[in-house]
Amino acid sequence: MIEKTETKSAIRSTNKRRKILVAAEREFACNGFAGARMKTIAEAAGLDKATIYHYFGSKEELYNTVLEDVLNSFVALTSKGFDHDTDPGDELAEFLDVVLDFLNEHRSFALILRQEFSGPGVARSSFPEQALRPLVDQVRRYIDDSVLKGEMRRIDSEHVLYSIYEILFGYFTMNNSIASLFFEEKPYSKHVLKRRKEHIAEVIRRLLVPEEMMDGIR
Repeated sequence: MIEKTETKSAIRSTNKRRKILVAAEREFACNGFAGARMKTIAEAAGLDKATIYHYFGSKEELYNTVLEDVLNSFVALTSKGFDHDTDPGDELAEFLDVVLDFLNEHRSFALILRQEFSGPGVARSSFPEQALRPLVDQVRRYIDDSVLKGEMRRIDSEHVLYSIYEILFGYFTMNNSIASLFFEEKPYSKHVLKRRKEHIAEVIRRLLVPEEMMDGIR
């Protein structure tokens, strides 16, 4: 009986912590670290401020936990490696498709990461860079190897990677005014997101794959 009670208590505690993190992710994304309010996070989570401080000692600790949790999920999902027996254009398109799905499910992550990298940042360590650098280096090596094998055009992998970053993250950090300039429909609707994936896949192939190989993969 005691074990069952302890198990239920642990489940409730885990659920509360998860509710706090979900609410905090949205609040930090919408208002930045400085503008985020613990009271707003508590209300969105259906809890009181005292409960938040029971799980997280400060706003900084909560922010860093949000950032680390989402970064770890992102890296775990996207670090599966590349199949060198597959056409590199298709391989990269599939990789970016996974990234797009993740960003669509975690739009707050794109906004928070943009805040971290476009200013002095809030994280009290270099964790965002440390977490993402192995992934970026992995993709860069894959591109460079494919270029050496003649499977990709001779391109500057550094600039290509940065361009891809902007294509992916920029899409999920648009405000409504910017979105209305380019899209007649809501940019994150299922239909538009499907077209976005198809467009990015085509751009990647035309950018990276030699012209003489294009006919074979269309």
